[in-house]
Amino acid sequence: IKPYELSKIVESLVNKQNKTLIKVDPYKTSQVEYGTKYESKHKLKEVNEDGKRIYASAYTGKEVDRDYNAALNIKEWGLHPEKHAKLRDYPKLKANNL
Repeated sequence: IKPYELSKIVESLVNKQNKTLIKVDPYKTSQVEYGTKYESKHKLKEVNEDGKRIYASAYTGKEVDRDYNAALNIKEWGLHPEKHAKLRDYPKLKANNL
């Protein structure tokens, strides 16, 4: 299924349940370490013994689950769009444009 089609299905389901859908720009969701402003490009192929995509943080030294980190950023940036990394990189953008 194409991403556009999936988004339409999700929108339809959300509307039927009378809920609010918050869309988050995926820009740098996995590159910014959650809870910090530190960002770094990571190799996609690093996998731990459980099969999770991980990277060693150059900022904290901890092992970070790339997908979980991205999910936390998506949640945070959806609830507080003014914290989105894209606004730092493109200062002329406004939070309501994301």
